[in-house]
Amino acid sequence: MAATNVAPAVRFLYRFVAICTVGAIGMVTFAFAIVPQVATLLTASRSEAEPINLDPLPQRSLIYDKDGKLVGPLPAVENRAPVTLNEIPSVVKRAILSVEDENFYSHTGVNLRATMRALFTNVQAGGVEQGGSTITMQLVKNALPDPTKQGLARKSYEAILAWRIEQTMSKDEIFERYLNTVYFGNGTYGVQAAAETYFGKNAGDVTWPEAALLAAMIRDPRDYDPFTNAPLAIERRHIALQRLVETGDLTQGEADLYAFTPLPTSPSQVAAPPKDYFIEQVKQALLDDPTFNLGDDYTARYNAVFKGGLRIYTTLDPVLQLKAIDSRNSTLPNKDPNGLFVIGGAKQNTDSACPKLNDGAGHCLGTIALVSVEPSTGAVRNLVGGPGFENFQYNLATHPNGRQPGSSMKAFVLAAALEQGITINDTIDGGQCAIKNPGGMPDPYVQKGEGGVASLTRQTAGSVNCAFLRLGQIVGVDKVIEQAKKMGITSPLRNVVAAPLGVSEVTPLDMAGAYAAIANDGLFNPPYFVDKITDAAGNVIYEHEVKPTRVMSSQSARQEIVALQAVVTGGTATRAQIPGRPVAGKTGTTDGHGDAWFIGFTPQLATAVWMGNPETVVPMNSVGGINVFGGTFPALVWHNFMVEAMTTVPIVQFAAPDRVKGGKFLEVPKEKEVKASTTSSPEAPSTTSTPSSPPKTFEPFPPTTKKDKPN
Repeated sequence: MAATNVAPAVRFLYRFVAICTVGAIGMVTFAFAIVPQVATLLTASRSEAEPINLDPLPQRSLIYDKDGKLVGPLPAVENRAPVTLNEIPSVVKRAILSVEDENFYSHTGVNLRATMRALFTNVQAGGVEQGGSTITMQLVKNALPDPTKQGLARKSYEAILAWRIEQTMSKDEIFERYLNTVYFGNGTYGVQAAAETYFGKNAGDVTWPEAALLAAMIRDPRDYDPFTNAPLAIERRHIALQRLVETGDLTQGEADLYAFTPLPTSPSQVAAPPKDYFIEQVKQALLDDPTFNLGDDYTARYNAVFKGGLRIYTTLDPVLQLKAIDSRNSTLPNKDPNGLFVIGGAKQNTDSACPKLNDGAGHCLGTIALVSVEPSTGAVRNLVGGPGFENFQYNLATHPNGRQPGSSMKAFVLAAALEQGITINDTIDGGQCAIKNPGGMPDPYVQKGEGGVASLTRQTAGSVNCAFLRLGQIVGVDKVIEQAKKMGITSPLRNVVAAPLGVSEVTPLDMAGAYAAIANDGLFNPPYFVDKITDAAGNVIYEHEVKPTRVMSSQSARQEIVALQAVVTGGTATRAQIPGRPVAGKTGTTDGHGDAWFIGFTPQLATAVWMGNPETVVPMNSVGGINVFGGTFPALVWHNFMVEAMTTVPIVQFAAPDRVKGGKFLEVPKEKEVKASTTSSPEAPSTTSTPSSPPKTFEPFPPTTKKDKPN
């Protein structure tokens, strides 16, 4: 049985060898190259030949937004979108057959006459002028490459496998596979991806001149690239059109008319993979996290993401994403389109301080990161991670290193206190404080005072440092850290006296998620980017489930909202006010104005804004003529974004807390007995600036009715 099956192949190969030998007479090396191939078939004549298996075609994965609208393909190893032969129009099929293999449907895998003609032509030219490979042989070359075989040995190898494929697959199956495999340049494989890249349309809508261009490019997609070598692409298209005239598919008049069709000049946006922080975050999450069911190891997940044809449905709101970028860019000084600004003041060595982001004149550049989380679900709706992904690929909003949050950390101190039964009507002293600091430097830890005794609501509105240092001691710094972790802070937090003032690094994403838990009545939903993943056939691989966990009681959350609303209505963040809509939040500013924050929320959306230099901590003492605090640019960017984001969202009031009794006085045990020291502490927080009004040159901002405090 096996001998009978292979005998025709042996005769076929001998015929192929004979013709090639005549055509290449004088090429002594040919015999040595072809003998192993003959031996292979002779061996096969005595045993059953192994079947040829063509692996499933790699195909690109697609990204969708929250409404199921296509955002674009995920940047892939091979940009491919397989289609059936019936979905490919006859103009494409006829153009490619006419140019590449006119006799495809009549030969048995190898066109010996064409091979002979190409061989003579190449020998005479001293190089490769004609290919001579059939579509089946090209499929073998693309799908079953063997880098160990070169020249004639490779040609004979392809011929053998082409003949074997023709015995197991129909012509239509071979042609369909070829049309989804062939490379068209610019990272595109197959006619569908090529139609999208070069013409911005589906393969089914391709016209004759477009089909002729695609057919012309197959021989050498790099040299015939219309984007980079238009004259040669026009010449090759003309040759393809003339072939279509010779085969009777076009008249000469039609070919002449189509020759004037303009070439495409740049890749279509339909096929261009999106390059931004949100998509990059999705990609990294899929590669790193096995819970998406894409594989147990990195290699398996990589193959699924870049070759598996996944359909990835994300939480992205593209409208909010654009509004976030526009609000940042239009609010910052000079309105830079990449969201960059010059940090003025004394010149410095930018080669060491900020080698990537500087103005070339001794000043570092700063930017803003902004991320929004939906409190009711945890869905991340927009993410601006820096000054454009193509310019700076370090994602400030999510990178695990984070930055010091300054006084925005006080929200966790207040949450821990409320969970212990303390109320926002309880009072605490905000005057100069001296806190025991055993094992730390200095001991005691001393901070300047900012006023006297007031309720926790008023101390929160004023962001009074000593009030929160004392509160941290009363509830326990360890409990503050525990509360922050419960609310979604994932970065390490140092258990030090100054912890309430934000001396440990956090990310904007974590902060937005944590504040969203306050807005959601004390229920925390971990921020997430992916709603659902299906395979190319629509089978669900992963689907996100909203499973909130209670991290503080409703009463505690509602009390905290009252205090955080006071920050906006009459405290350090009055520029965040949205007339007619309830807003709550907290500012944060670090030592020397190196980092500035505002994290705020409405009942429907929580947004964190960070401002600074991404590469290092650079004092923002002269940005647009002002010293930067959390209540300046960060609060105003937040305001400008949220006004736009909330335009079509109904106004909903925060739930009011139950009536709380007021005000017992809170004090640190034996603080009066601690001997105060005026020595500055190396553990000193990043928020030691004394309160002051913004400078009179603070032009970009609207006037406020209350004096703004720095943090």
